[in-house]
Amino acid sequence: MSSRTGKAIAAFLIASFMAGPAFAQAKLVKANNDWSLYQAQEGGTCFGATLAKTKQPPSLNHGDNFFMVMKDDDKVSPQFVAGYSMNEKNTVTVSVGGKSFDMFAEGNRAWLADSSQSDALVAAMKAGSDMTVRAQSGRGNDTSYTFSLSGVTATIDGFSGC
Repeated sequence: MSSRTGKAIAAFLIASFMAGPAFAQAKLVKANNDWSLYQAQEGGTCFGATLAKTKQPPSLNHGDNFFMVMKDDDKVSPQFVAGYSMNEKNTVTVSVGGKSFDMFAEGNRAWLADSSQSDALVAAMKAGSDMTVRAQSGRGNDTSYTFSLSGVTATIDGFSGC
């Protein structure tokens, strides 16, 4: 990922999705192919993020769609961030390496329905080459996104330096 793209992701994440002072000064730590590592303030929370490579169906205005992994103490917390409000009654599904993981939606974000699966999802992401997220918008449109996993291992392993 280019430095310009990494800065654009950081600016967008900060301006659109991150609330509170901890994220107000997030900085790009390192770009790792299609993933980038950020740190919120010096000594603050670290997170990795990537933009969707493909968006389906192409006829919809999807906005910007991200997949993020945040470091939370000794755990990691994967989440999908959509450019629109999702249907909270439907399950968001993440598929990677032949495995599927269910997420619940709240507004424009989705988290694992079973947080004990975080390590399994992260392991699948590290072993995979791409990942698909399927969701439904608040308007009832079925959507899907493909995310490259190139650089995700280096990004998540970079959490140890945060």
